[in-house]
Amino acid sequence: DYVYGNGGYNTFYGVLGMAAISFSDMLGNHQILLQGNFNGELKNSDLALAYYYLPNRLDLGFMAYQTARFLFTPTFVQVDSVTAGYSEDLYRYSQIGGQISGSYPIDKFNRLELGLGLMSLSRENLDRVDYPIFNRVLFVPEMALVHDNSMWGTWSPVKGSRYELRLTGSPGIGSNSLTFASIFGDYRKYYKF
Repeated sequence: DYVYGNGGYNTFYGVLGMAAISFSDMLGNHQILLQGNFNGELKNSDLALAYYYLPNRLDLGFMAYQTARFLFTPTFVQVDSVTAGYSEDLYRYSQIGGQISGSYPIDKFNRLELGLGLMSLSRENLDRVDYPIFNRVLFVPEMALVHDNSMWGTWSPVKGSRYELRLTGSPGIGSNSLTFASIFGDYRKYYKF
């Protein structure tokens, strides 16, 4: 369990702060995590709340989150029927969503992870309020096979290996959705030196 936080002030965003809080019961069967990165207003902040149910062989997790990022992006501007061009406009890209996940150990060093997420993506032009807000909703299932037989030293793993093969995608359910597929692989071998 831990509690961590800091704060500050910025002339562009105003009041800023970060907080991370983790609680668990005595046996570690239930964990609650709260995280926040505050940038002036709640809609500009990163927030996350997670609950993990861990007393059985199948570990379950439930999470809700919000993220916001700012980016200057070239925007096509039509001034009149003859004059047009590009300008650098400030956009807010945000995600709001939730996820249910499960982790099942196959044996001592291998596990299968499954997840099911629902997220809303939006892009908003902050310099031109007359531009429409772009929204998409994604249904995102994922599956992973994870191996980990690493042995830890004082600061890091010193022996063993880890690998992960993860499949993630969105089947494009609904008229306001996107379709994508992603395969992620990671392999690490640790040596003591």
